[in-house]
Amino acid sequence: MAPVKNNIFGIASSTSANNGVIEKCYSFSPVVGENYVGGLVGYSRVKVINCYASGPVFGNRWVGGLAGYVSSGPLVYCYSKGFVMGTVDGMVGLASAAVSAIDSYWNVDTGNQAISALGLGLSNMKMTAYENYITWECDGAWTIDVGNDAPRLAIENAPGIPIARSHYYGGGARTAEDPYLIFTPEQMYEIGLYLCDWDKHFLLMADQDMSGFDGRQGRPNYDVIGNWVFPFSGVFDGGGYSISNLHVNDDSDQFVGMFGVVDGWFALVTDLTLIDPNISVEASSREGSIAGHFEDGSITHCIVERGSVRGGSYVGGLVGYNDHGEIDNSSFEGSVTEFSRVGGIEGGFAPVI
Repeated sequence: MAPVKNNIFGIASSTSANNGVIEKCYSFSPVVGENYVGGLVGYSRVKVINCYASGPVFGNRWVGGLAGYVSSGPLVYCYSKGFVMGTVDGMVGLASAAVSAIDSYWNVDTGNQAISALGLGLSNMKMTAYENYITWECDGAWTIDVGNDAPRLAIENAPGIPIARSHYYGGGARTAEDPYLIFTPEQMYEIGLYLCDWDKHFLLMADQDMSGFDGRQGRPNYDVIGNWVFPFSGVFDGGGYSISNLHVNDDSDQFVGMFGVVDGWFALVTDLTLIDPNISVEASSREGSIAGHFEDGSITHCIVERGSVRGGSYVGGLVGYNDHGEIDNSSFEGSVTEFSRVGGIEGGFAPVI
């Protein structure tokens, strides 16, 4: 295929709908341009999900293997591996401060770039290893030829095995009548890995000690459930059980807690006790033991004992910022500290309590 020459494009030159999506797309094409040059998209203002680009990309400024400039909308389960030539960068040339890349990568060996505005650089060997794509198991979009090639979309029918889940927590079928069952700390941790489950129903079946997920001495960090783009909108029923020693030292700049963002008319966190939670992200905004940001939905019959919450602004014992959510029959005991907008229950609110 002849190279595509333009200042901004791979599969799409520019995307303008902030609520749009590019999903399950790929490009092998060489792309040549000047500014905002990307292997898949030049200038992106949409969600890009389950996509990749492998062709070479040549440009002057804001050049990326996947996207030249990402102004809004996250990159989710994406990668690039083509050679990139330009002033910057690996997978993405330039990105606005509010944009994130969720489990998205570029090949530092084949891509010719050591840095990127978004994403994580992996060696060629790691790009072909299944364990780096556990979170991609959500919807069966990918396959991988382990040790030989980076993931390929299932629609390509390329050689390899499916990137697919072998189990779903401790049982259940995700519905209100048959919720996913959480028996172990490992299963609790898994909820944060699979954003495709953040609109499902969960039921805690035993007390959980999360000290094995504190990010210390080689232990994994707890993965916060829900973010601004993909909030938790499901139901988490604590069943009267407790979660102890929940440590969240997330490097995000906002929305930190057991749940990062809870948002949805039917979202519910109920009948849960947190014991000795430690939420500490000093430069962050909107932190709480239960949720960093709470919009609509309900938090009921939730208790926090000996909690410690520390952040930048909008810091609360239960919720960092409450935007018209309902909190009832709930309490916090512990310490809440930081610079501005600090409260025992909420740091800031437009609520119904």
